[in-house]
Amino acid sequence: MLDYTDEIRRNVEAHLAQHPAAEFAELRDRFFADIDGRVTMNVISPRCFEAAALRTLMVMYPGEYGGILEPGRHYVVLEPDHSNLDEVIATLRSPARARPIIERAYREIACCDDFGFAALGRHFDRVVDECGRVGGLVHRPPHLAWRARLRSKAASVASRLRIIAAENGMRIERKLLARARTWLPEAAFLWLENALLRLRRWAKRRILRVN
Repeated sequence: MLDYTDEIRRNVEAHLAQHPAAEFAELRDRFFADIDGRVTMNVISPRCFEAAALRTLMVMYPGEYGGILEPGRHYVVLEPDHSNLDEVIATLRSPARARPIIERAYREIACCDDFGFAALGRHFDRVVDECGRVGGLVHRPPHLAWRARLRSKAASVASRLRIIAAENGMRIERKLLARARTWLPEAAFLWLENALLRLRRWAKRRILRVN
């Protein structure tokens, strides 16, 4: 249950201060008997998407999972009392039974565009627009969406360019050291190696922004 106002906690603690021997059933009946279960919190976890993407068989208790996962289709159901444990173990030991479930979860969950970041961005935009139109809760200029997407794209490109620059820099450094080792005196080679090390550290701070 969710205690939005913190009233339940305060009432329970006040009651326990006067009646320290009060048991849970008494506290529940007095303060939150009609509240438990009002709000559904059993949403799907990111680990389900990770398991589907890695083609890992999911064994889970029956639940809603955001209306996304279907029992027997995307995951193996384990009853809360573990009464079907033998059947679950048999599925784990049988690739022929487990593989179809794994592949369906991979194709229909991990590879589904509806669950990607782009879909999340579109949904977020719709929610913000609806809030702005209905209640005036959020005012967003019409140019904000494309500016946000442009900034995100620019940041992604800049990050990729920094990585490419670092990779090329390391490649050039290795080639330079390999050649210098053959024709430079040892003292000069060590000086060059130390100089390149200092340059690499500077580049990490300035290019990759890593200390």
